[in-house]
Amino acid sequence: MRHFGRTFASLLFASAALAAPVLQCTVVDDGSPPPADGSANVALAINPALVPDFGVARGVNADAEQAGSCDGQNAAGDRVLIPCFCPPDRADFVYRLAAAVAAGAVLDQAIVFSNDAADTSEETVRARATAAIVLLQSFNGTKGVGCPAASAPTFLRVQRSGRMDV
Repeated sequence: MRHFGRTFASLLFASAALAAPVLQCTVVDDGSPPPADGSANVALAINPALVPDFGVARGVNADAEQAGSCDGQNAAGDRVLIPCFCPPDRADFVYRLAAAVAAGAVLDQAIVFSNDAADTSEETVRARATAAIVLLQSFNGTKGVGCPAASAPTFLRVQRSGRMDV
């Protein structure tokens, strides 16, 4: 495993059947995205095609209405203000989502994300979107301190519909 600086999260994987640690790893982060070649940790890989696009771009209409705020959207497509640092870099987001999925939780909130591209059931698609939203909202490492769901309206639409083609 490669290390990138300060510790982001320490992950412990346990088998429910054995009730014993199976694998322990530490994901570290210095704020830069993982290497483009995916070499940071192959075991943590998820299929990025299963992660919906955010649906808005970072930095749109910066400071036009309020300092530090940019344009986002709610699930209905209405303009709402979001922090200008949102949404996060997609590569960094997918990497951190993979780490959270491997851990089975974001902070103390359990998440589920099927990496089986053939499983397109509404339940599975909703669970993937929910995992992404939970991570997004705690992206800065503190529960609820990250980016609001309005910085990823596609996640909200996918979560509600159970379909990726929204």
